[in-house]
Amino acid sequence: MSAERNCFNVVNLRGEFVDIGAPHIGSHGQDGAVHITGYNTSKIHMESETKHVAGTQIVQAKDNNSQVIFSTDNGVRTLGFDANCTVDFNNCTVQNLAGGGGGGVSDPLNLNNINAAVGMTTPVLQPPAGSGLVINANGLQAPAGSTLNISASTLETVDGDISTSGTGSVRVQGTGFISSGTTISAVGDISTGGNGDLVSGRDIYFDGIDVYKRTNVGGVVTNTEYSTFKGLAVKSAQNLFTDTNTFSGDIVMSGTNKTFANSQGTIVSGTSNIETMTCGTVDCDNGGVNKCSAKEFATRTSGASTTGWAMKQDVPSVPAVFSDNALQFVASQAGSFITVASSDYNPSGGGFPSIMIDPVTVANGGRISCAEYILGTTASRYIIKQDNGGVLDNHLQISAGNASSEVRFRDDAGQSTLRVGKTAVTLGSTIPLSFGGYAFRPHQYSLTRTITIAAASDTSGFTNMAFNCRSDTWTDVNNGGGSVSLYNAALEGYYKCTITQTGISSAGNFNNCDLMFDYVMHMSVQTDPDIVITEPAYSYRKKPTGQARPTIEIDHFNTPVQSQPVFVRYSGQSAGETMPIEVRLTKMNW
Repeated sequence: MSAERNCFNVVNLRGEFVDIGAPHIGSHGQDGAVHITGYNTSKIHMESETKHVAGTQIVQAKDNNSQVIFSTDNGVRTLGFDANCTVDFNNCTVQNLAGGGGGGVSDPLNLNNINAAVGMTTPVLQPPAGSGLVINANGLQAPAGSTLNISASTLETVDGDISTSGTGSVRVQGTGFISSGTTISAVGDISTGGNGDLVSGRDIYFDGIDVYKRTNVGGVVTNTEYSTFKGLAVKSAQNLFTDTNTFSGDIVMSGTNKTFANSQGTIVSGTSNIETMTCGTVDCDNGGVNKCSAKEFATRTSGASTTGWAMKQDVPSVPAVFSDNALQFVASQAGSFITVASSDYNPSGGGFPSIMIDPVTVANGGRISCAEYILGTTASRYIIKQDNGGVLDNHLQISAGNASSEVRFRDDAGQSTLRVGKTAVTLGSTIPLSFGGYAFRPHQYSLTRTITIAAASDTSGFTNMAFNCRSDTWTDVNNGGGSVSLYNAALEGYYKCTITQTGISSAGNFNNCDLMFDYVMHMSVQTDPDIVITEPAYSYRKKPTGQARPTIEIDHFNTPVQSQPVFVRYSGQSAGETMPIEVRLTKMNW
């Protein structure tokens, strides 16, 4: 071994140099260096704990088998390089080299400072077979365009990472692969070059466009698109189903404000019907004609209680039944009712809603509760009302729509039994007022004629006769019928008779001379005695002074049989002056 030092602070070694101490390799010149040259077996043995190359020094091993050897007798040895130092290995192998720091500086082992000589494409770091290249937390770096080549050995990290920064890559070329016993993860993308696939250990792979399942049956490889392999629904980014899809499980839409949209067409069950559809809101407001069809709608379908209402219409039966054309609201438990409530109704307040429909029971029928009911939909309708409070709280009010309105009660044949109008209350012509066992039904008949004012009964010309029930025809005042004969045994009975002067007498001596008396009609077959009513109720507006009140004579004339003319006689009055009268006979139930 020989060593020489030139003026440029360069140590040239030929052969083997063994350093037992802890020398500081280097100089303060501008080109201080340690050169291992000349022989294939030139060596530097570094046996002390620390060797430090400082400044801009250079350590060069120029021949193939030249070596820089770090002994390991007393533990880990360190060769330190300050910044800007260059380690130049010409076709030499670096073994058991770990990144370290010189002068207390912990710098990475930087391949920029390991230069390849002429004819060598890349510098090489080669650990011995069966050992590893140990990289501390500061990392292993390669210069741009350089390659870290692991050949027949393993690049292993225990607690650290293999990472890239900027646009750098970790690449596997040829037939090699990146493997992991647990998980391969990335913050960015995991990509394959060229036409390569991303393949899982279960033969699920991604070809860059779609995901496939690869199966091998007897050497025949089949690649099945994953949605087909799993029977998944095909959908676009807008969740638009493009084909007929069968769902054997539940379709669940989680979260809020989610929409299941079917812009056209029909949602159809594969069987006869959709057994159950549970949701929060069904909104059919998509414009145009909106329709929701079902045989039955239930208000409670799940949860703690299913005892709700059902709205349904039965399928037509053969033969037809009563409910075929009926829309039915069916309660499932006693005490159920339907309410129509205003916006200010508070069910927890204990009050009643605006309208309540209670089916009660079949035996007792149902009821509708409300404060007011308007009959009809156009103007001038009757209103039935009972106020909720106030002075009319306990009064049923029936209000007419206009002055001509009437409330009419009709019998089963459609005939009027009672009419209540603004100016009259009219019972049906055959309907009595019943007071317990006493039925009171007045029936009135009328006729008009002109009589002669005379003192004696005219039994030949009957000029002063007021009426004769045997021969006269009457108007039925109760029902408006005319030409009614009272010559009927069924009409016998008690009557109140009024004779009213309807106009001034012909000579002007009598005006409004009216009288009233009780008349009992029987079909007598006798000729006498006649009946004279001497003091009928009488009043007048004008009559001759000093004249006595008129008298009534019921003459049993009996010609023809049962003829009973009734005469009005004014005392002291000669024949000649006449007056128009109206006679009313009112049959009373005494």
